[in-house]
Amino acid sequence: MAQDASAARELYGRLTGPNAWDIVEAWVTDKEAETNHLEFKKKDDPKTNAVDPEDINALAKALSQFANTGTGLLVFGVDAGGGKAKGQSFDRVRCLDLIDDAEGFGGLVERRLKTFTDPAIGALAVHAVKHPGGKKGVVIVLVPESDGGPHCAHNASKDVNGRYYMRTAAGAQSMPHSVLAAMFGRTAQPRLHLCVRLIPVGSQPMQVEFRLLNAGRGVARRPAIQFHEFTSKVELVMFNSVSKYGFILRPHNSAEGVSRILCEASEELLIYPDMDRVCLFGTYRGDTLDHDMRFRGVLHALDMRPTPFDGILTFGQHEHQHDIAARRLILPPVDGSIKKDSK
Repeated sequence: MAQDASAARELYGRLTGPNAWDIVEAWVTDKEAETNHLEFKKKDDPKTNAVDPEDINALAKALSQFANTGTGLLVFGVDAGGGKAKGQSFDRVRCLDLIDDAEGFGGLVERRLKTFTDPAIGALAVHAVKHPGGKKGVVIVLVPESDGGPHCAHNASKDVNGRYYMRTAAGAQSMPHSVLAAMFGRTAQPRLHLCVRLIPVGSQPMQVEFRLLNAGRGVARRPAIQFHEFTSKVELVMFNSVSKYGFILRPHNSAEGVSRILCEASEELLIYPDMDRVCLFGTYRGDTLDHDMRFRGVLHALDMRPTPFDGILTFGQHEHQHDIAARRLILPPVDGSIKKDSK
């Protein structure tokens, strides 16, 4: 089910939705297999909500391995096994071993979560999925891939403490020296987000501003936006020379012959960490302010993995211009998909 990092995030989202328990029951029916981004664990003592030493070891190893080698989902309250004995690559679910007080255990885990690795990992998420009939359930922990590592296990047992883990088909494994050395020596990566904002201009057509925000620790060199889907309500003027913002905007045909829009920076343009930069403006051509605007594509920069984005900027016909101007769509989301901006 969770075959890659994006699937782990998608699965976490579904497990926080209305049909979450159906997914949990399907794990047993389907004998769900663990993957590089999904791990099942039994709680040491499911009758209490205490975070026991074995639970801490499981958390510390899972946090370290997923943060170091890719986003992952850890699920407490599920018994999995048999993979190694049968020569399979991963264990499979055998049964549920539900935690009596899933919400209580989840709350205690959430309060201590950042203490189980060094350095701590940001943007961790914990959620209790309860059986419809009571307090019993499972607890899920979403661990994002981190560019602040490598991360070693911390505040666990002496056999686990200080070890740097990676996720493999055999589960959590100590990192070989070569991999660890490469991680310590790697360049800090940028992390770009596209910010879209409407700007009223008196009686003139409303302008749409596009900015690139660097939320990573590294400098973004040669940033670019490849739009795969762009709302028809915003008109862009293509320019093949560098604009005053330092970007070139032109049509671009993919290898499959699909027409797209490419906005790329000049060679000299840099976006430093915690800074943003205007890259282009468009003109809103809708007759009324009652259209949702969708933007989908990929963000690029040197030293950064291509980052897909997909989102809709929503506003209503009778909204005040001040409210419209204060709304930003940030893609991919940073702690929420739509933020208010006083600018």
